[in-house]
Amino acid sequence: MTEKLFVNSNDLSIIKKGIISKNIATFKISKISNFRHLDKPELTKHPLAGQTIDYLGFQTEQQVINEMHGDNRIAFDYEGRTISFGNNIYTWQFEELEILIYDVTKNDLRFNDETEKKLSSRK
Repeated sequence: MTEKLFVNSNDLSIIKKGIISKNIATFKISKISNFRHLDKPELTKHPLAGQTIDYLGFQTEQQVINEMHGDNRIAFDYEGRTISFGNNIYTWQFEELEILIYDVTKNDLRFNDETEKKLSSRK
C-alpha cells in the first residue's frame, strides 16, 4: 500500500492506494492540532530470553515483532480522534515535512487555533 500526502492552504489530504482500493481522507487545516512524530517504542527483552545468549530465539522473535509493529509514523489530532499515517519516517524527515507544511499553510499544526491565540495574546 502506498500513501501520498497533499497539502494546500485549507486542507491536508492523505491518499492510501492499494492494489484494488483507493481511500482519500481530507482534513481541514484549522481543525488539526498536536501534529507529532510517533517514535518506535523502546525495545524490551522477552521474558524467556536468556541473559547472555538467546538459545531459543525468543528475543529475535520479539525484535522482529517490534520492527513490524513499531511506530515511526506521523500523527495528529482531528475532531477528538488521532489520525496516523506514514511508515518508517525518521525524526529528521518529520521535521522537514513540518517545515514544508508550515510554508504552505502558514499554520503551525502542533497547536490548534485557540492555543495559538492564547500564545500570541501573552506577547
